[in-house]
Order: sequence, then structure tokens, then C-alpha cells
Amino acid sequence: MSVYFTSCGLAAKASDTTHMLGITMSQKWKYTALETLADASCKAMYQDLHVLKKESRKTYDNLNLGFKTYQQQLDNQSHFNSGTAATMYVINHQDVPSPDALAYHTQWERECKNSISVMDLLDQDRAAATRIRAHNRWYILDVLLQSAPFDRKEYAAADDPIFMRPPPVHQLPRGKQHVPTQYMLDTPHIEEMTLEGNDKLFAEWDRQLSLDSDIIQKDLARHKLFFWIGDQLTVSRIRSLKKIHNRDLNLWQRFEHILETFGWLHAQIAQEESIHKQHMSTGTGGLKQAFHLLQRKGLSSTSVQGNFHQKICDAYHHISEAHFRDLWETVGGAKLSDLQSKTPEELGTIADTILSDFASTRAYKMHKQKPAQEQDHFLLNQILFCRDMLDYTALDDAMRTGNVDGGNNFKYTLELLELFQGFLREWPDNLKTFFMRYCWLANTNDGQRFVSFDMLQEHSIRNIKYTFMVTGPYTTWEYIRKISASIPAQRKVKDHVEAEFNHFRRGKSHTSPEKEKDVARLQEAYKDSNIHRYVPKRLLKSSQRAKDFLALGSNPITLQATIDRWAEKRLTVRSTCEMWEDFQNENETTHAEDVMETG
Repeated sequence: MSVYFTSCGLAAKASDTTHMLGITMSQKWKYTALETLADASCKAMYQDLHVLKKESRKTYDNLNLGFKTYQQQLDNQSHFNSGTAATMYVINHQDVPSPDALAYHTQWERECKNSISVMDLLDQDRAAATRIRAHNRWYILDVLLQSAPFDRKEYAAADDPIFMRPPPVHQLPRGKQHVPTQYMLDTPHIEEMTLEGNDKLFAEWDRQLSLDSDIIQKDLARHKLFFWIGDQLTVSRIRSLKKIHNRDLNLWQRFEHILETFGWLHAQIAQEESIHKQHMSTGTGGLKQAFHLLQRKGLSSTSVQGNFHQKICDAYHHISEAHFRDLWETVGGAKLSDLQSKTPEELGTIADTILSDFASTRAYKMHKQKPAQEQDHFLLNQILFCRDMLDYTALDDAMRTGNVDGGNNFKYTLELLELFQGFLREWPDNLKTFFMRYCWLANTNDGQRFVSFDMLQEHSIRNIKYTFMVTGPYTTWEYIRKISASIPAQRKVKDHVEAEFNHFRRGKSHTSPEKEKDVARLQEAYKDSNIHRYVPKRLLKSSQRAKDFLALGSNPITLQATIDRWAEKRLTVRSTCEMWEDFQNENETTHAEDVMETG
């Protein structure tokens, strides 16, 4: 109970009181207990990594903390500075094929200069088109079935196969046996923003993971890949380190054992920012009007702070549902409740019409080709918005359900190019399989839902800063570092006690506010404005007309130029020498001057 109260943030004075009443142990005992938990976590991590040799994934991100002083002096001021939090996620089940590191290095050397082309991306797009269309059709049908006016329970054919979710393309494994074990590393007072800081961080991670000896590094560098996942800044810093160290003495020093990739949370945030920029100021039917009608405050500009992502995600889903519900009534020619008289086949035909004529690039181009004075800018804006919402909801659904399949912010355009380069050129098949199954999404505690690894890292940072924060005048980076590894154990203690007392329902989860009123209000506004009907000569200023970012970004000439610039800046030259301080055997060592240009 002492650890439980500490994990709940019980103040030191209150803790002393509960100790005097015989309810909890002393403060000193608690500090010792947390340090013991941290030490036990480090030993368990070593056992999994070095003895059981389990596969793992790792994340790290910047951590900003404010330190408050209660009596300020010249050398004792309140201040704000940064450290870095890192987490390792261990795969627990046994049937995990380890990626072939040697095959990866060999294929990278052969293919790194053979960059992907526009035709490669267009081929992937064509291959995925049928699957994406099937998912979009299902989503449009599901909007109808889940709407309160339609009342799915009263529809006799609600179980018809036409309403079933399309089969997954590549379903990630489910079940509690697939939930990874999380180990938090000690939190060092080293900021991640600079290249120098990242260089120090990898030396720190090697030390904490007991990977800092030449003997271990030489063995692992040849036979094992280490997967690091993060936001665009983290990934770009790792790639920069590889460029800086590309002529160093061995595989480990050149960071060739590391395979870095972006996290899908930040890719989704980039998509949210793109949609916000594209559709915020588009007048009637745009995001600005929707946020005003729903009284959603704080969404007029994008942010990566706090719970903005969750708020904008919820808003996008509600706005999307309102648009497609209005389209059901517009195209179906009846109220949602009256559509119950339609057969599943008839509803499927209506869904196909909505998708083809009101939520596709083809529909946008068709209306765009009309004479300038005959165009309906209101309808053009809504066609683009509905199309973009289908892309957004498809990504969000894939992340939630673990149905992974190959795929806008400029930064993440480059990350996606790196991903395609790996899958289409540089990675052997067993690495691609491992990467899809274990490096994109992780099982949550119930084993049925999924979350991205960078989201889990954000949870770790929240735990350090808020949930299990260290407070008081003697808070230091040294103490935060000392107890960071205990946080997963504190979480387990907290969850166990709350489950035993059966009050886990309070604060552990919450019911979402009823969305029906919000969606219905938006739907009524869209119906009154006739924004999904063609009305000639409804013209808007250029600033209120949505730009087709998808067309701009996928223009073959523009895209190929982007690919060419990206390929030119990639690392394609690195040393092949292998010099290790502990190994000076002529048969195992090559000279530092032996540098090869791969490709």
C-alpha cells in the first residue's frame, strides 16, 4: 500500500501522517522500495536481452521538465530544462524469427543506390486501390448502420455480408501473449535536440543495456539488428549520426546495427495538420464552421501539445460522419430512418454512388472541368473533404485494429519514401515480415487493441512528468534517473490495488460524451446549406477554395523531383573496415583506409 499511495502522488506530509497512523511505511522505506523496484527491473531487462535473447523494439524522445525552487537565490533558481526518456519493448512469445542481419547488410550494399521511382509508387497505389475502395465502401455503409436514426437493431438484414468489415490484409497477432513487456531506461539529463546529444544518448543506452564492451558489440553488430522508433526528429538525428560516422572503424561505431523508423502516431498527426491547413478556411461546410457549431475550443490552430491529437481526431470523426449521413439522405432520397426499407443490395448501390460521385478524385476532376461560371465551389470543397476523410479514417482504423497495409506533411513524405525504399529495395523478406508484425503497432494490455510505439513513448513521458512525478525541493535529474525504471512496476501495483478494491472504474476509463447531438447538429447544418448538391454559380474566393494537396503531391514530375532530392541526400557511402580494440587479429581486421562506395 505504501508504493500504491506513492504512485498516486500522496504528498510527503500526508505520507508521514499515514505512517504515524500505521497505514503505510516511512518515506525512507518508500524511497528504498522504489530504488529496489528500479534495480529489479534492470535485472529483468538484462535477463530478457542477454540471457533469453528475446527480440525487442526501443523508443526515445525528449522530456522537458520544470524545476521549482521554494526559496530563490542566485544559485538556486526555478528553471526549465530537458532530458530524454527511453523505453524498451520485449517480445515475449517464442516463435519470433529474428531478422537476418547479414542478409540485410548484403542487400543494403547492393540496392542502396537503386532508389525507388515514381512508377514504383504508382504500382503500389494501383495494387492497393481495390483494397482501399473496399474499406471506404464499408466505412460509408457503417456510418449508416451506426447512426441512431437508422437504428441498426431494427434492420432485419443488419447481419448481411455486405455490411461486414473487409478481411484484413495483414492482421497483427492478438492476445495477451503478444503484449510486450515494457522496460523504462534510466532518464539521463541529456537533451535529444542536437546531434551531439544523440551521440551521447546512444553511448548512454549502450551502457544501460550492457552493450558497451567491444566483445558484445562485435558479436551483435554482425548478427543482430536493433530497432529504434520515434518521431521525425528522432529518426532524422539517427540518420545524421550514420552520415557523420560513416567512415568510423567498425559496424557498431557506424550505427549499421540500427534500423530506425518513424512512429505512426506522428505520421497521423502530420496528416491531421495537412487536413487542417487544407480545409480550415473553406467557408460553409469547412472545419471552421464545424468547430464553431460544435463549440470545440482550441482547434483553430494545430498543436502537438497536451490532448490536441485526441480532440482533433474525435472532431474529424464526428464531422466525417455528419457529411456522410447527409450524403446518405441526399443520394438515397430519403431520411436515414426511411432507408430501412432498402435492401442490402440497394444500400450497397447507394454507397457506391456516394463513393464514386461525392468522395473521389474522379468526381472532383469531373466538376472541376465545368466552365468557370458553372462550377459549384461549395460542392468541390466537400468532395475533397470527404475524400480526405476516407483516407484519414482508413489510417486511424488500421492503427486501432492492427490491420497493416502499405499507406501529408512534407517531413513524413520523406519518411514514407524511406519506408518504401526498404520494402521495395533494401530489406530481405524476413526483415519485412518482422518489421510489419512487430515494429509498427503494439498490443495493449487486453491483447485485442493496438497502439503505435511512439504513442507508448508519449505515455512513458506522461508517467514521468505527471502520473508518477517526483515533487519537492530536492527533486533532481539524478533522482529521476534513479527511479525511472520503477515506473512500469508502480503502474502494475497501482492497477492491481485498484482492481482488488474494484474502483478501477473511477479515473481509469471514462465514457465518451454522447456524440449523436453533435453529429445531428452538423448534419442539419449541411442539409440546410445543400453543400452536397450541385448548384451552379456558387463561387468562392480563392482563399476559401480547398487546394487538392493529394494531386499536388502525387504529380509525377513533382514527385520524381522530390525522390531525386531525397535519394541524393541519402547515405550510400560508408567504410567497410572492421577494427576492434579487443580484436587485433589480421584475419578479422581490415584497414581504416579500406573504404568502399556501395551500390
